[in-house]
Amino acid sequence: APLPQHRTCVAGRTCRIEQVNGYGSTKLGSLHVMDTCGQASAFAQQYGWLTTFSLSNSSGHMTDSDDVLTQAGGQYRLCWCAENQACSRPVDIRVDVGELTLIGVSPLVQDRTCVSGQTCSLDGLQGHHLQTSDRFLSLETCGTPTPAERFPTSALVSAVFAAGASTSWGSTRLTGAGR
Repeated sequence: APLPQHRTCVAGRTCRIEQVNGYGSTKLGSLHVMDTCGQASAFAQQYGWLTTFSLSNSSGHMTDSDDVLTQAGGQYRLCWCAENQACSRPVDIRVDVGELTLIGVSPLVQDRTCVSGQTCSLDGLQGHHLQTSDRFLSLETCGTPTPAERFPTSALVSAVFAAGASTSWGSTRLTGAGR
């Protein structure tokens, strides 16, 4: 089994876990991202996420697919499953080997309203480890590169407080059509 692992990934990007250290030569197996290891309803799939990192070789390099993480920011558990173990059910994956911190907004749905023809600022945006270098982008559909029509491209987070982050498009008046 691996030694304790603590990793950080960023929502909206791919996640790679590398250099997993283990005891002896028992480095083969998989890490599963869960809310709690070994519990029937513990897969983070409740939040739209079930990620398994498979060990690609005995040097401790783990990878998952090139999918972009779209889950809510927060703390998740890294749960180990040895190479020859049956780990098809959450209750089979009981070995907690560490923590995955996912930086990003949480909860994912945080509705706000802006008025066409006016400036717009968004206050109280909640998340996990949000920073003033983060950006928000108004898109027709999240995960696609198509900005909302007649809407400014991106907004830099201007402040992060305990009550949430604030962002705005400055003095630019919004001209996007409402829905």
